[in-house]
Amino acid sequence: MLLWAMLFFCAALLALYLSALFYLGHCLAKYPKFIPQGAEPFPVTIIVSLHNESDNVEILLQALKAQDYPANLTEFILVDDRSTDDTLEKLKLLTREDSRFRIIVISDINPDLAPKKRAIDSAIRAAKGEIMLLTDADGRPSPKWVSSMLALFDDNTEMVLGYAPYFAKQKNFLQKMMALEYFSQAAVAAATTAAGYPATCVGTNLAYRKSLYLALNGYGEYSGVVSGDDDLFLARVRGHFPGKIRYQTAVESHVYNAPPSSWKQFYHQRLRFASKGLIYEKKVSFSLMLLYLFNLLILLSLLLWLISPAFGFISLAGWLLKAGAEFAFMSVAMSRFRRSYSPFVFAATFLLHVPYVLWFGAAAQFKSYHWRGLSK
Repeated sequence: MLLWAMLFFCAALLALYLSALFYLGHCLAKYPKFIPQGAEPFPVTIIVSLHNESDNVEILLQALKAQDYPANLTEFILVDDRSTDDTLEKLKLLTREDSRFRIIVISDINPDLAPKKRAIDSAIRAAKGEIMLLTDADGRPSPKWVSSMLALFDDNTEMVLGYAPYFAKQKNFLQKMMALEYFSQAAVAAATTAAGYPATCVGTNLAYRKSLYLALNGYGEYSGVVSGDDDLFLARVRGHFPGKIRYQTAVESHVYNAPPSSWKQFYHQRLRFASKGLIYEKKVSFSLMLLYLFNLLILLSLLLWLISPAFGFISLAGWLLKAGAEFAFMSVAMSRFRRSYSPFVFAATFLLHVPYVLWFGAAAQFKSYHWRGLSK
């Protein structure tokens, strides 16, 4: 009886999961494959927070200076956040002849405002632009990045989310799997934005109005959370300004960044991503718990082979339906983002994704992570 109850519950969750993917795929298919024409150009402030980023400074500044947006409407604010290397010296040297650049230096920690949030907050409050456009020190935007992100702003738009893929040529198969998994997060972000409830975003490619930030008084209840300058702020915007968030899928808007360079870096990054699962709004956390339970049950369903082949084939059917739905959804996403991944990479990532979700979903609630010189 217990076995049949488990099978029924797993089947119900599978049906819900398949329906959600079908609906999100339908939403994703609505995205245009071109950059829509924006209104008149906005004054923009590009913000980058840097912590010990000496190796990235020169290439970052080259990419920022290459933007095709009108120079008289462009401001860059670079925040040196407690760097102990020569990041600040390089920033001063490489920007001294360009009046568009301003540098803010932070040398201490505010216990009430997490370091990166404080860096961004300081920049926004000092900014002259109407639109705040954020990226990271390892971000590599194309020359049309600013213009393509701002093209989506109109009278009914307060925030625009963007995609930040890993560099095009991953060195090994593991990095290719990381890139696909990371892309799947962008696909979900774009699809849920089209559905009217954006689920996530990345701080490497994010734009919003300064007036929006000030109206919300910044990060609010999430100010002290070490991570979440992107998705936790999104949660605040989503709650106060529903329907005013858009997603830019155009290739010109993508900001490339480096994948984790080691297993340790990947491990701590994913712990950081998953650590916020229980502090989102209740319905988001509940949805994540259901997704976790679904992955747990579908993994446990493999034990049905120990009972009988007939039950085992039920498990196999569930796995195949899950794989087919995910491949169909990702195919739509690849079309809209103009990305491509090998079927072998998809197959390997699919098989590992269930234990991946289960491990990091649980571990993030108990284990600490390291980021920007801090442990949490």
